[in-house]
Amino acid sequence: MSSNSTFFGIIFSYWKSRTPAERFLRDVNGAWIGRVVYSPTSNIGDTDYQSINVTFNTEESRGFSSIAASSPDKSIDSQYFFKIEDNNQSMLSITNRFDEEVALFKLNYTDGVFTIRGRFIPSNDALTGLFKGRNMMFTITDQFTDNITTILLESTTQENIFHYYYHIFLFIMVLVAISAGLYKMSDLSDIIKPDEAQYTQMVKLQAQRDAKIKEARELLKKMEEEEAKRKAQEEEGKIKTE
Repeated sequence: MSSNSTFFGIIFSYWKSRTPAERFLRDVNGAWIGRVVYSPTSNIGDTDYQSINVTFNTEESRGFSSIAASSPDKSIDSQYFFKIEDNNQSMLSITNRFDEEVALFKLNYTDGVFTIRGRFIPSNDALTGLFKGRNMMFTITDQFTDNITTILLESTTQENIFHYYYHIFLFIMVLVAISAGLYKMSDLSDIIKPDEAQYTQMVKLQAQRDAKIKEARELLKKMEEEEAKRKAQEEEGKIKTE
């Protein structure tokens, strides 16, 4: 799991800060062969070696950037491939070695609002993040229940400082969500099979998710209005004091 997180961290950092990372990835572009060393104990005899193949593709002219990690040992299933497609809604997809999609995220920035929406397959758990001004909201939904978790946060620092750091916080949240999703899927992928009943349930729960997300957005709007009202009262108090 840590290696998957590392690969995702590299590609996400590249996507968010092109200038320094672009030069680095241009130098490492191509195929690399290496070894991962596992040492669960201090005994040298218990050390295990696993060969890996890593491919960097940074040809933006093709419309995407990607990092692929695989193993020569085809019996190993824990191989994931990360790909970002640059379009109106930048898309980050994660596939396994069978070219089956296991997670999909869409990232968009319009009208001062940064949005990320994603789902994990086959569990179809969903993650939604909204960022506007000094406020951010995360919504996590579960396919198999009506449970929905909404996290609302408001920055107490200056707005320009908030805009500088919320990308870092976004990276951490997505990294945790993907790590948790991949861990869950390692147990569910051989049990849950896509069928018509599951698709019907997914459509029904998606409607419930959208309704909950709408409520959360209204709450976020209310928080912004209250913040504006509070600022107006503070300014009015300063004027009276003067």
